[in-house]
Parts: sequence; C-alpha cells; structure tokens
Amino acid sequence: MIGAVGFTVQMAVGAALLAAGLTPVLATLLAIEAAIVTNHVWHRRWAWRDRAHAQAWPATLLRAHVGAGGTSLVVGVGTVAALSGQVPALLAQGIAVALCAAANYWLADRWVFTTAGLGLLVLLPTPVSAAGPSPEALRSWDRYVAALERARTSESTQQVPSWATDDDVRGGRVLAALRKGELDVSRRAMSGVEVQDATLEHWQGSLLVRGVSIAQITHRLRHPDQYPQPRDVLSLRVANRQESGHDLFLRLTRSLLITATYDTWHQVRHRVTSASRVDSTAVATRIEEIDHPGTPSETRIRLEDSRGFLWRMQSFWRFTAVPEGVIVTCESITLSRPVPLGLGLVSRPIITRVARESMTTAVRAWQAGWTPARGGQP
Repeated sequence: MIGAVGFTVQMAVGAALLAAGLTPVLATLLAIEAAIVTNHVWHRRWAWRDRAHAQAWPATLLRAHVGAGGTSLVVGVGTVAALSGQVPALLAQGIAVALCAAANYWLADRWVFTTAGLGLLVLLPTPVSAAGPSPEALRSWDRYVAALERARTSESTQQVPSWATDDDVRGGRVLAALRKGELDVSRRAMSGVEVQDATLEHWQGSLLVRGVSIAQITHRLRHPDQYPQPRDVLSLRVANRQESGHDLFLRLTRSLLITATYDTWHQVRHRVTSASRVDSTAVATRIEEIDHPGTPSETRIRLEDSRGFLWRMQSFWRFTAVPEGVIVTCESITLSRPVPLGLGLVSRPIITRVARESMTTAVRAWQAGWTPARGGQP
C-alpha cells in the first residue's frame, strides 16, 4: 500500500513538473525524491514500525537515499534516459518504477531497517504476533477443537461417511472421485465458531489406497517409523509405544516464498471404532521454530519469539475399509498469527496454497511403502 502511495506521489509530481516545463530527466529526479521521502515516512510509521523505534530518523533516511533511493535514481533515471524520445515521458517513468520496485523493497528490508526479520511484508511478524498467541486466540482454538470433536462424534453416530465434506454431507461425490483414483482436498469450517486474534486453517483430504486392509493400516499407524514419510517431514522418532498410541516427534518444513522449519511433539491416540474403521488423533503438545536448521548455529526459538506461522496443530485421521481397499481421510486444523489488516487479498492465497499442499502431501504419503508380498508390513 505504501508503494502504491509512493507511485502516486511520483507520478503526480512528475506530471506537475513536466507541465511546468522541466526536462524529463530533471522532473524524474525530483519526483523520485518526493516518493523516497513519502515512502520513508510511512515505512517508519507502518511497514517497519517494529524496527524503526531502535533507529534514528536521520540514519534510516540517509540509508533510504543511499540504498533504495540510489537504486531508484540509477534505474529510474537510466530507464527514462534510455526511453526518452521513444515512449511518452510518463510511460517511461511508470516503467522505471516497475523495474526498481522489487530492488527497493529488498534494500529497505535488508539494509535501511535491518535490525530483524525476513524480507516479505506479507509474512513479516507484527508486534502483536511477536508476543505469541494471545489468551483470546488460545480460547478460540479450544472452542473450535471442542466443537469439531462434538460434530464428528455426532456424525459418526449418524453413520455419516468419514470422507464427507461440508459441500458433500453424504459423501457421494467424494466417493465417486476417490474410486476414479482422484485425491479430494477441501477446506472445512465449523459454522458459528469464530476465531479471534489468529488465523485458523481447517482442511480435509481423502484418498483411496487400493489393495490394503484395516490390519495393515493399523500396523502402519503403530509403527510410522517403518514406513516412508511425506517430503515435508525431515525426521521422525517414536516413543512410549503402546497399542492405544504413542508419542511422536516430527521435524517439519513448510516452504513457499520463505521456508520455516519446526520441531513438533505430538500425542497420538488410536481407536478401533468397528471392524471396518480405525481412527487416530494427533495433538501437537509442543511446537518450536528452528533457526538455521541443519547448521552448527541451529537454535530453537521460543513460541513467544517465533514468527507465528504455526502456534497450534491437531490432526484427525480416519481409515475406512471399502471393497477396493481403505479410504484414508485426514482432517487437520492449525493456528497461526493473524493476517495484518489490509493484506488479506495478498496473503490469503499464499496461506491457502501452503495448507492445501501440506494436506495433499500428507495424504498421498499413504500410497507409498506397501509390500503386498509381506502383508503390507515392512
């Protein structure tokens, strides 16, 4: 938004100076200066307000001119000079702005306001999220989990198919897709349960694994360390193994634009609901973000100091036998920091894509690792 303001200022000042009779190059120089000062004011007051308080105005303003400003002057003036006489002057300025926008942002993030953080405004921690989840966010999570558990218990007693979705409550459409070999991934929601001061993602994925039995599925549930894992699981350890469940450690990675790595600890519990169905619930009891993973400087970051991409996590797995094999259904909910006001249109597609790809990866992993000659066990 600040970039749009700066662009408007630059275009308006440039047009006014051109109308006053200044040469295109001089008009561009002065228009860029006006945009640099305007952007710097708002960068300090908004975009990088969590860093600006530790740095003096003159220092950041100087770096803005030398760094981002220098790039604008070199690229902007160079572009206008190269295009002078070939395209209208205002169009040349517009092209110059587009070419240097990414470089300006990178320099502002990595040099002008360099005290902390990553270089993506959409994913930049805000002062609220830097303190970890608020009490209201955690209460919202607890309410949502309780409502979800009640709803699924009720559906089970009413014999609603385990793979049913919000837009296919009897499961007919999903079942037809699964029998064609398709993977069904859908966003889900608990109506009437609002989440405050956080972002909650609720997804479900289903897949038909042909040629396996509930007994094979049960063995795999109890011995996950003996089977292939999704590609976003970097390492796995099982402890306190019992018939009813176990404790599980996972190192997870999530990547899109930036990469985040987490060490997570889960309490896993299994329940045989019938001869044809087994359920498993995994509750994350501890989540820590990892800085510089896999290097000598690797460190764990406290929840309160993390970037807030993953605060809570819980998965509900349902395995239902059908004539062709077993339908694997995973319903997952995660809690993360709230999306900054005004950035929903930009960040929502990113969050949605990460959630959908994570669900797809988790469910598809159940297709691999079976050895039919040995009963599906390793």
